[in-house]
Amino acid sequence: MMMDADHLDETLNYAWQQGWITNRGIFNSLMAKVDPIQRNQDDSRQVLNGLNALEHEVRALSGKKISAAFAELLLSQVLYLNNMYK
Repeated sequence: MMMDADHLDETLNYAWQQGWITNRGIFNSLMAKVDPIQRNQDDSRQVLNGLNALEHEVRALSGKKISAAFAELLLSQVLYLNNMYK
């Protein structure tokens, strides 16, 4: 099941609660990237820029501060959203 941009923050909160994101600063950084995606859904360029930034951070931290399994799931959601806004 694929999600919409409105649920990215809830997904990150759940991952934080489950310990799949292990650093508060990283969690805050990811949430800061999700906020403009959610606020600017009518501007596909801004959404795509935000998704790109989110993707890069998740890839960089996968298996480190973000569980590899969760990172893979989140990246699939980012790809899905990316295709929606192109």
